[in-house]
Amino acid sequence: MGLLNNNAHVFHASPVGMLVESSVAAKLAELAGFPAQTAGLTFPGGSYANMHALMTARNRRFPEIKHKGLYALSGVRPVVFTSRHSHYSIDKAAMAAGIGLDGVIHVPTDSTGSMRVAELRRMMQHAIDSGQTPFFVNATMGTTVLGACDPLEDIAAVCKEYSVWLHVDGSWGGPLALFAESPDMAPTFVMPHGRVDSMSVNPHKLLGVPLQCSFLLVREGLDVMRQALGLNASYLFHSEGSDGEESQPGEGNLDVGDATLGCGRRPDALKFWLMWRYYGTRYFINRVSHARPQMVDGFWLLNHPVPASAFGLFRDNSLRKSVTIHGVK
Repeated sequence: MGLLNNNAHVFHASPVGMLVESSVAAKLAELAGFPAQTAGLTFPGGSYANMHALMTARNRRFPEIKHKGLYALSGVRPVVFTSRHSHYSIDKAAMAAGIGLDGVIHVPTDSTGSMRVAELRRMMQHAIDSGQTPFFVNATMGTTVLGACDPLEDIAAVCKEYSVWLHVDGSWGGPLALFAESPDMAPTFVMPHGRVDSMSVNPHKLLGVPLQCSFLLVREGLDVMRQALGLNASYLFHSEGSDGEESQPGEGNLDVGDATLGCGRRPDALKFWLMWRYYGTRYFINRVSHARPQMVDGFWLLNHPVPASAFGLFRDNSLRKSVTIHGVK
């Protein structure tokens, strides 16, 4: 309990918490196919992680905002793209970032709830032709209702074509890609290696880590977050690495609080690390495998089941009603 009550904002306040967080984030990044320089931080929930990704992308694309605010854009209209089935936190993040709800373009989905990439490309080009500036695409890995995964490879190609930040909201379904034993288990839940700018994942969901435990992984590391949102408050955040020597950009400065919008932080990664050390990777692989439902006798299947959600009706007329089955073994 003492370790969990530390403030994980600077290394000297929580050295164990910082090292554990860095280690766990690096392992998650490896499983997700991110390059070596990728870094990750814990946040108080996936919604906050998504907002942080959007704010980082906004300030990366429009660096003048950091000092001069939205007035510095001088008529530029930033827009965000996400599917109609995505989590509402993307809309709230756009509100907080000054983009506004009208700046969130919801892309239609197919019958499974996945984003239609042809529509994404068409709507993005239309936005540009209309004088808007796309800067952020959110792709969902496991939508809240249907559990759908957007076609990440194709979306990544569109984002590269238009030089747009690609964020993957894997808060719910990310572990299906990170801990899949084989590609056949969740064939649509595949990360396009090296082509995603950021990803959120909540181990406190499918992996069963105690609340709360949410990660944001950023491909270019902590420096891009510090540049976008940090203030270099030298009275609190120092330039020393974990070995006490002066650190250079990208060399392991573990005073991570300046890379976030807040200050005080809980060492939430410790809970995940303890489970991982005690149970091992096989435990999470088995847990994710069991989350894939198998329809049982007594139900009519109403939709083609995605890895962790299915819809059916009771066959008994007296009990007929819509139900959602999660994690049926």
